[in-house]
Amino acid sequence: LKHMTKTSAIFLIADREFTMKPLVISRITELISLLESSGSELQEFKNMKDISKFLIEKIVALFPIIFNQNIDQKFADDNISLPLCREILDTLIKINKMEDIIPFFIDRMKGKVMINIKEENKKPLTN
Repeated sequence: LKHMTKTSAIFLIADREFTMKPLVISRITELISLLESSGSELQEFKNMKDISKFLIEKIVALFPIIFNQNIDQKFADDNISLPLCREILDTLIKINKMEDIIPFFIDRMKGKVMINIKEENKKPLTN
């Protein structure tokens, strides 16, 4: 993190600057869709480390949502580390003032996954 204000955060990653601004509704919708499409992985979110691992696995898809800039998998593999993902996540939460809603959101997503698992268990087994 190079610089942060109430309205933006600038990250310097591999000599490239990336600016994070508070998410608008369309970006939040994209973020939620990406999280929901990842389904079963969300049940593993027990702490920030688990969320950071998810971020590093999905960083190429998340980057345009968070920073409004694209990166490719090679750039991510060469330059994005778990500590950096953690810093990006912490900054994303702060700049969007999401500290109070993150636990609610994670609980909601865990509940959605558990409902899907229960529904699958009700289906009869087929050969």
